[in-house]
Amino acid sequence: MPIYHKVSRSDVSRETDLTVTLIDSVAGPCAFITDPAQARDTPPMPVPEALTAAEYMIAAEILPRSLVVIDEDDLWDGRWGSLLPHPDRASKTP
Repeated sequence: MPIYHKVSRSDVSRETDLTVTLIDSVAGPCAFITDPAQARDTPPMPVPEALTAAEYMIAAEILPRSLVVIDEDDLWDGRWGSLLPHPDRASKTP
């Protein structure tokens, strides 16, 4: 089961993070991917698709990136993997 790291919106590193932000929609939880370094977002998509797409995006990068999850509304479902506080930012994550 994959392990993902949770951060708060204010703890995102613009230089090294690729974020998957969970949002609530009429169809249930969805997510969009944000690349803070390039100021780009994807349209909302099902969470498993967003996680997979983000992993592919990171694998294609030349420079190391971190996949982090923003889940301010506690929408995470254990079927998607484990969501743990980011180890370097755990004291700042709510």
